[in-house]
Amino acid sequence: GHPRQQLAIIFGIGVSTLYRYFPASRIKKRMN
Repeated sequence: GHPRQQLAIIFGIGVSTLYRYFPASRIKKRMN
């Protein structure tokens, strides 16, 4: 498999977990 693809999936799961613990507005401010 492709390492980048696996990292993308893991990153996606991590982001989903962060959304549960932290407010979405806070994360969006950091992203922008």
